[in-house]
This record gives sequence, C-alpha cells and structure tokens, in this order.
Amino acid sequence: MKTLIIKEQPLTEETLQRLNQIIHQGDLVVFPTETVYGIGGNALDEHAIAKIYAAKGRPSDNPLILHIAHEDMLSSIVEDVSEDAKALMRCFWPGPLTLVFKKKESISPRLTGGLDTVAVRFPNHPMARQIIATANVPLAAPSANLSGRPSSTLFEHVYEDLYGKVFALVDGGPSTLGLESTVLDVSGDVPVLLRPGSISADMIETVLQKPIIASQPTKADDVPKAPGMKYQHYQPRGTVKLFDGPESFMVQAMSEAIKQSKARNLAVIAVDEIASLLPACTLYPWGSLYDPETLAKRLYERLRNMDEGHHDEIIVHGLLEDPLSQAVMNRLEKAAHEIIKK
Repeated sequence: MKTLIIKEQPLTEETLQRLNQIIHQGDLVVFPTETVYGIGGNALDEHAIAKIYAAKGRPSDNPLILHIAHEDMLSSIVEDVSEDAKALMRCFWPGPLTLVFKKKESISPRLTGGLDTVAVRFPNHPMARQIIATANVPLAAPSANLSGRPSSTLFEHVYEDLYGKVFALVDGGPSTLGLESTVLDVSGDVPVLLRPGSISADMIETVLQKPIIASQPTKADDVPKAPGMKYQHYQPRGTVKLFDGPESFMVQAMSEAIKQSKARNLAVIAVDEIASLLPACTLYPWGSLYDPETLAKRLYERLRNMDEGHHDEIIVHGLLEDPLSQAVMNRLEKAAHEIIKK
C-alpha cells in the first residue's frame, strides 16, 4: 500500500474532506493528538476495527479507545453518563482523560475486547478534533505504533512503524504532552484508575470530592479494561534495566552496571542530576529530575533513540514521587526487562 502523507498545518477543507472519505471507506488515518499519535478508523465499522488490530499487530483482547469531537457523540456510544463522569468532563474535556462507560449494544465487542464497557476520550488537539468532527463518527484510535513498541510522539516514528500499513499519515509535529491519557473507569459506583497519566488521581479526587481506587494488576487470563494493563508495552529492541530507589543507590548501582556490562552497545538514559555522577558511557540526556513535564514528553523519543542507535542494553532509572513522574514510571516498568529496586 502506498501511504498518503499530509503535512498541511492547518488542514484545508479539501484535505479534511479527503480524510473523511478515507475514514468512511473503512481505511485508516494516523493523526496527531496532544498525548501521542493515534491510528484512527471508524469505530462503527467492523472492517476498520479489524484493520487497526492488523496494522498494529495488537492482541484482540486489548480494547481500543474511542475519540470524539464533541460530547453529543457520547449518545451513540454509551448507555448513561453518571454525575461523576459529567463533573470530570466539565473539568478535563477536551484533554488527556479517558473515561470508561457501559457501552451501547451497537458498539462492537471486537472494539472493546469483548467487555460491556467502552473507553472514550475527547482530545484537545485541533487537528484531531477537525478530523473527527468532519468524519462525524467516533474514531477508534490506539497509539500509532507497532504493538509492544514505544508510542509515537514524533512524525518520523509514525512513518517508521506504519508507512505502507495505513492509508494516510497526518503530520502534526511533536506531541505536546508525550504520555498517553489517564484512564478512569466510571462505569460503576466507585471510579477506578486504570492507567495513570497527566491527569492525576489527586486532581480527579479534588473534582469529585471523594476518593477513587486504583486497579489491581491484570492476571494472565483476564481481559484488560483499558490499554496498557496486561501486555508488555513501550519496549525498544534492546534489554532495558530499570534501577529504582534512593538516588544514592541508583547512582551506585548504575555505575557498577556500566562498568561491568558485557553489552556490545550500551546506552544510558539519565536525568541531568544523575548523569553528572555516572562514569563515562553513551549517555542520552533526559532533562531535569525536577521537570516531570519534559521527562514525560521525551520518554518515548528516548526509547526510540535506543533502536536508532542499535543499543543492545539500556540502563535507565527511577524518578520522584510526584504523580506525573510516577505516570512516566508506569510506562518505564512496562518497558523494562529487569527492574532492580532497593
């Protein structure tokens, strides 16, 4: 398949109508969002849903997130919207918060991994909203990367993974947040945090004026209620060793690992404060330990750098206890082949 490349900013009406045609003929469009790039298809079209799973190589029980361009679209997707959900929508939509609702019967179980719930997000990226609004259907749009690989926050990474596998790629520049959305299940009486993101549990609890609970790890035979709960994700091709604990422990343990490594091509991803204390190595600077927004934005770019540099062993470390840093750690733990903690 020859993939159409679109680099207009902003998108013209002619281009929007062309993308509309592509979506309604059941083909796939990769488009930017503020979190990561998404691989989008008509969520009401079984053939488009199947093409998304095939293009990504995604397990069939890993549900997809639906993206909408206005709240009126919810009426065709979900059974009801609780008062908790309405309060969160008022505060955080459009934005990086995905809410899980009871689904309508018309929503395909192939899209939801066979569950009776569906995950929905209203993105806050103008190009994403234009594309969805013009198509006037919800778009199923998981992250635009091959399954298990780091998500795509730069157009060149989208191109690398998906050129020839989808009908069109839309270049929207770098993602502004760089970390997938927070996912919150509001289908029951007590909201459940399924995946952390830039909307923290504290922020949600402040809006709701009540506590939420965190999901338990998904077992091997469970169907995950949201992406990123069950399978290994975000992994570069090299072996990732994650060191976590007090800063003094991380510096000492990483230094020993660097000196003793038998890797053909070792790389280290480290924040400024730790990098300056390590022995000589191939170092990829990450940012400041005290700037979690930059760490989140650069995470997948750095993991992609590992493949670009053909590194067979990657050493990285833990972060602070603030909510955004811990959301980044959630991804790193899924990317790691080995975690060394104190």
